Amino acid sequence: MNYDFEDKDAINQPLLFHSMSTDDDESIHATRKCSPSSRSKWFAVPAVEDQGIKPVSENERTHTRIIDNFTFWFSIASNVLTMALGVLGVHLFGLDFKVALGCIVLANLINSLPGAFFITMGHRLGMRQIIITRYAYGYAGSRGVAVTNILSSIGWSILNSIQAGQLLVALMSSIPLAAAILIMSFITVTVAIFGYAVLHHFERWAWIPTWISILIMLATSATKLSTTTPTSSSSSNDIGAIISYATIIYSAPSIWSTSAADFTVKQSTRFDSRYVAFLSYAGGVIPVILLETFGLILATTALSGQEGWEDANDVGGLIHAALSPLGIWGNILIGILALSTITHNIPNAYGLGLMLQNLFPSIQHWIFTLAGVCIYTTFAIAGSEHLYSLFQNLLPFMTYFYGPYVVILILEHFYFRQGSFKQYSRDAWNQADLLPQGIAAWSATLLGYFSAFLGIKQPWYVGPLAQVIGVEGGDVGVPIAMVVAAATYIPLRKIERKRGRK
Repeated sequence: MNYDFEDKDAINQPLLFHSMSTDDDESIHATRKCSPSSRSKWFAVPAVEDQGIKPVSENERTHTRIIDNFTFWFSIASNVLTMALGVLGVHLFGLDFKVALGCIVLANLINSLPGAFFITMGHRLGMRQIIITRYAYGYAGSRGVAVTNILSSIGWSILNSIQAGQLLVALMSSIPLAAAILIMSFITVTVAIFGYAVLHHFERWAWIPTWISILIMLATSATKLSTTTPTSSSSSNDIGAIISYATIIYSAPSIWSTSAADFTVKQSTRFDSRYVAFLSYAGGVIPVILLETFGLILATTALSGQEGWEDANDVGGLIHAALSPLGIWGNILIGILALSTITHNIPNAYGLGLMLQNLFPSIQHWIFTLAGVCIYTTFAIAGSEHLYSLFQNLLPFMTYFYGPYVVILILEHFYFRQGSFKQYSRDAWNQADLLPQGIAAWSATLLGYFSAFLGIKQPWYVGPLAQVIGVEGGDVGVPIAMVVAAATYIPLRKIERKRGRK
């Protein structure tokens, strides 16, 4: 299979995959060879990746398709979970179409900027996101970041698996929920354990059947769709609801900020970083805005009283209502859309393995990827009736961690390292005494996180600042967390640097 992962100097050379030593996370003890001819065959078995968290040197940069920066993020965002966010604007927050659309466009244009920058860092430094994290949070401190991301990743994977499984069950009632979840988890782990090259190749094409299904769905229901919110609806456009919805849209892709660099570490250094950033940004923003808007249109149509759509109050019901006129072909398209969540779960599982390896560097990355998928699959099957509502209430609180994390890494790069990638010593990546202590980063993170509770608006907790916004309150926890983290990190990091920890 040709993954287009060879540069001109490596055409006639074997591709090397390095595994991690049992002594520490920087040594290499094994080399696996894959001949170019074997990789050029469609049915060749790819090697399991064991590069792990070790930085990638320039002569290992075998990824030569710069357009993959666009298709990779385009594919990740092309799933029904993205459409579900658009549905919330009408059904949960009671906004009319134009106001909800404004929230979708503005929030997404802003929230994709940090991820695009971190993607550039991965390309320039050849370092995984969790390794870049060490240059602000320190060696030990990065373990805390990893633990936080592991818990969040497993939690969201459980929710995603249950949601997609329920959609498949609704389509084919003869299949139990456990079997539906197992099918998706099997596909996920099959791709994820083979690593970077196979992951990019999969995402390069996986979006196509999803978008064919979506376009057919829109064409089928075009005469029924409405963008006018009925005057009889409960739409209020309260400022609190607007802020809360915009916050959810802004926070939804935030988990990718903690793994964005993972997917460009093997790209050729000949690539223009500005082009890498632009392609990644466009690949993430375009499908998210379009699919969230499609979800919003479907939800608005249901509110308009369209016959057969009255009981469609979630994304699964709306998709079924739109495709039901196609009969069995509509069911096939629903199945494709249900499986589209796999494009989101695969890179999530890959990143989960890297986070776990940061805790236990002597164990190969693919083993952790396999273990991580097994863990969240087990919980998704065993707790589908009880854990779903619990995680729905708890996981949003994890998003208030990512705001401070993003701010701290950006300040570290532009303020303390003068925006220069030369300020990141490659020799320091696994040397605790050459890295920051991490006290400043974690202090600012925790201060920002707990300050967010002043402005949080969740079903079972509303902060005092959130209560005074609008009629029913508005969620301003994320901006509060980011401002507090920024204000405290700069002075604390200056003190840390004066003590000699660069």
